Amino acid sequence: MAGEHRGFWSSLFSPPPRDRFSLEELSHLHSVLLRNAVVNDGNRDTVVETLRSISELVIWGDQNDPSMVDYFLTNNVLAHFAQILQQRANRRGGVAQQVLQTLSILLQNVRTQQTVYYLFSNNHINDIVGMAFDFEDDEVLGYYINLLKTISLRLNEATVQFFFQAGGPGTPASLPLYSEAVKFINHRDGMVRAAVKTLTLNVYAIPLPALHAYLTAPPAAGYLDSLATYLAEQCGELDRR
Repeated sequence: MAGEHRGFWSSLFSPPPRDRFSLEELSHLHSVLLRNAVVNDGNRDTVVETLRSISELVIWGDQNDPSMVDYFLTNNVLAHFAQILQQRANRRGGVAQQVLQTLSILLQNVRTQQTVYYLFSNNHINDIVGMAFDFEDDEVLGYYINLLKTISLRLNEATVQFFFQAGGPGTPASLPLYSEAVKFINHRDGMVRAAVKTLTLNVYAIPLPALHAYLTAPPAAGYLDSLATYLAEQCGELDRR
């Protein structure tokens, strides 16, 4: 009986549970990230689960409640993703996998073009693309390449500008999304190679003269030479069988 009384008074004065898909819940998750800015063995699982939950809420908000997307963008939550990965130890294992997967899921599932622009606009994703991950970890590599391919599926003449620097006098043009991806064109994993080829085709399809000039000049044009060499080697292997 005493236990029942305690439960009654506890429920009477305790705050009501947060709605799972609500701005309040997203704000709570953001505060969890802020409190765990430095990832260690003691909070790693909490950070991974928080990242996963944030992606679910932002996708739901993109389709049902724009205020949740506004909160995500206004509070620059994406910057915290990049800050987590700036800690070198987080570029391998579960944390790296979750950040990369979360970004891929966000880009795959948001419907409004405005949200895509916001996700690309602060250069955080471009910074992540250029980070040195532990690619000896096959799962990290898989999530990384999938993120690059997912970004490429969202590219057009407008959005590619967030990733492509046309260069100028004394400054070479650059597109890290492309130059990082093509490093894996000869990777032993066929799914990695296929993702790289998909990305390159998506980039080639963008009708932007400055981009085409970059792709057909050294060093970017070296990808086509590497691809030709790889295909020749594969043909040689078939002949020897």
